Amino acid sequence: MLRRRVDKKGPDEEELTKLANSVDEFSCALLNTLKSDIEFRHAFADSLDHVMDAAIEMEQKKVRNQNF
Repeated sequence: MLRRRVDKKGPDEEELTKLANSVDEFSCALLNTLKSDIEFRHAFADSLDHVMDAAIEMEQKKVRNQNF
């Protein structure tokens, strides 16, 4: 989603590019850690359901608000 906003070439292009790069770097670091450490993987898996539920709920609220 960030990359799509960057592609629109708006006034925030530079900041969005930096943010997208930071998100990419964080994601890679997180995935590499989860691949290499079984304890981290289990700890992350235990909380992932909660995080995903919250993200889905937030997105659904956002969509509902746009429809009204």
